[in-house]
Amino acid sequence: MSRTRLPPKTPPHSSMVAFIDEEPETPAPARAQITNLKKQVQALVRNEHNTNRKHTAEVAELQRRLASLQAESKDAAQLKKTAEVREAEFKRLREEGEKIREELNLHSVVAQQKALLAVASEQLQIIELEQRLVQADAARLMRDHKITLFKAKEADMIADMAEKDARIDELEAELDGANTSIAHQRAAQAKASKLQSSTSQKELEEQQVQLQSLQSKVESLESRLRGSKAREAELKEELEAALSDTRKDGTDKEKRELQKSLRETKASLEKKTEEVEDLQEELANLKEASKQREQALKVKVKEAATERDRLLGVEEELEGLKAGKVRLANAASPDKPQPKSHKVRPRCVSR
Repeated sequence: MSRTRLPPKTPPHSSMVAFIDEEPETPAPARAQITNLKKQVQALVRNEHNTNRKHTAEVAELQRRLASLQAESKDAAQLKKTAEVREAEFKRLREEGEKIREELNLHSVVAQQKALLAVASEQLQIIELEQRLVQADAARLMRDHKITLFKAKEADMIADMAEKDARIDELEAELDGANTSIAHQRAAQAKASKLQSSTSQKELEEQQVQLQSLQSKVESLESRLRGSKAREAELKEELEAALSDTRKDGTDKEKRELQKSLRETKASLEKKTEEVEDLQEELANLKEASKQREQALKVKVKEAATERDRLLGVEEELEGLKAGKVRLANAASPDKPQPKSHKVRPRCVSR
């Protein structure tokens, strides 16, 4: 084990210390600074010595640990080699044991197989006998099962036929009720349509009478208006003639009478004109109302026809349902006679 040599201690130079001490003229601050520097140098020297000693001790410890680890490594390598040798020997012994165990197993298996073969041959003979017995029992059970199934199927078919007959009776009753309801509904609808048609016809006749009355009034007023206009023209002519005569004769009484008569005729003419306009407006309103009522009547007639077609479709659907049920009943039992005959009622169509 090598040790690190420390450098020899070099004490401070005596001549320098003597030289520093021999300077009598050095001021006090400088001396204090020099003293402080000396102390620092001594402390640094001590620290260096301590560090060197510590370093030397650490190096020695590391060298010791290295030697110990090298020795342990050698021992581990030796142990590894020994373990490898022992492992190889153990592997060889285990392989030999496996071979011996396999041979023993083969011998025991061969012996067991021989014994099992003898037992199996005996069991095979027993199984063949049992199988024959089982086949005979199975054939008997299958025959009994088929007989039972046939009886159950026959009972189910009888019950199904009875249920279908009851269902057909119910459907026929429902169809009768539906036909009765449709007949009542059609009768009520026909009655309502007839009543509505008669009411609409009466209203239409009343409107036509009103229109004719108004037209006669308008024609009468127009004739009277034409007469008033003719009378006004005559009065104008008479007034002009009277004015011309007045200019000739110089009388004002007839002139005033003619002017008064002319004003009255004009007032009467304006009044009659207003009456004619009012009557014409009323006639136009009545024509418009009559047209609207006629359109409403057409819409109601169209709705009645649509409802009639819908009822016819419902009736046809019911007839088809009934025919389908009859076909279903016939298809359910084609080989047996029907227990009861279902008559298809004729369709009642009321238009």
